Amino acid sequence: MYQPTGPTKPVKPESILGKWMRRCFVFVFELSFGWILTILRNRALRKYDSAVRENLAFLFDECGGEIVDEGKPRRKAISVSTIVLVGNVQLHFETSRGEFYVSVASKFKPDFLMSFKRLAEGLLPWGDHPEVYELKTFAPILHDKLPGLQTALSEEHLNATLTQYIEAGNAAMETYSRRLRESGIEPVEWETPVS
Repeated sequence: MYQPTGPTKPVKPESILGKWMRRCFVFVFELSFGWILTILRNRALRKYDSAVRENLAFLFDECGGEIVDEGKPRRKAISVSTIVLVGNVQLHFETSRGEFYVSVASKFKPDFLMSFKRLAEGLLPWGDHPEVYELKTFAPILHDKLPGLQTALSEEHLNATLTQYIEAGNAAMETYSRRLRESGIEPVEWETPVS
């Protein structure tokens, strides 16, 4: 666990008046301008949903995919996400600050999100696809990897896939730690607190 090794500055407690004023400001701001933010956020979500439908049309035409809202609020101010269910695979497409992220989950364990690239690299060779991708260039990559993902995330193969994914993540972390040690940096290991 990380322990600071130098003098630390004492934390000044915030006054009760300061907390009250901040809460009042946030309440008045949400009351006054919250509806505008909701309209803008919903417009951005609709636009991103249509971009996913346009750029990944084969998911909906050939594979019978559908955009789902799993009931979780998508209220991050700077990110927009779309969830597409294709058979037993949930694809989470998210854009945030100009970056494009794809996460994958099984329909049987929807809360266990996995990085698309790490999972796809573990299942099948990455091939000659580009290392960095965006929504406009993602269709050929996904078209190649989707059958393997559907098999790996099926109910009978899910536990083996999750184990393989976690082992690949641990191996990647060990490789990164070894490179840090070779360059003279000692990585700090921390333990997860037991509840």
